[in-house]
Amino acid sequence: LFILMCVRLWFDMAQVRAVVENEHKMRRTMLTAFKLTFRNFGSLFWMYLRISLVAWAVLVVGFWVWVRFVRPEWVWVSFLVQQAVILGWLGTRLWQRASETLWYQRVYAFSAPVSETPAMASEVSAAPAPSAS
Repeated sequence: LFILMCVRLWFDMAQVRAVVENEHKMRRTMLTAFKLTFRNFGSLFWMYLRISLVAWAVLVVGFWVWVRFVRPEWVWVSFLVQQAVILGWLGTRLWQRASETLWYQRVYAFSAPVSETPAMASEVSAAPAPSAS
């Protein structure tokens, strides 16, 4: 399980780096993400593990509710409990991705082009003045 989590963290960092840096060459991105992940393994894995523990807690609570309160003939209630657990897992997965992206942006501040609104042109094309006759 630990090795699978490490590989998933590495792939996530490769995806974050590819999107943030607009990188198209995946071999280079995977190699760079490998170095990046295992150079900063402690902080990244701890962040990843805490959110994973929340996901597992959601699963345990959902299973407990399903076993304790849902009768076998309550198909729709069982379905709703199952959907709530799946939404919890999706939410924690998105939370992991967002945390990794924020970490990457904070630690490796990328130089994104700043979009500034252009200043108003001071030169206004002169319209021909009407003749005063």
